[in-house]
Amino acid sequence: MGPSSDHELEIARIVDQIDLDGRLDASVLDEIIATLKFIPSPAENDFLVDYIRWRMDHPIVSRGLRELTNPLRTSGLQGTTKGLLSWLLKVADR
Repeated sequence: MGPSSDHELEIARIVDQIDLDGRLDASVLDEIIATLKFIPSPAENDFLVDYIRWRMDHPIVSRGLRELTNPLRTSGLQGTTKGLLSWLLKVADR
């Protein structure tokens, strides 16, 4: 599924970045629309929904690999010193 206009390309870039961040789900729809530098047409809105669905079925990085490369995000410990220490201790025990 590929974009066919500059607006669709911008939509795809935003969706792909959110996917890379590991935050892609239906709840990001409003965030994406607010991020756009244009008011999407009905056809562009349809593309947005279809592209989100497609990207969720075809992630840029597999969900399993994402968990291996970012264990703090997937374990819910991201952003805390205590969480980082706990994760490091778990890894050291392996």
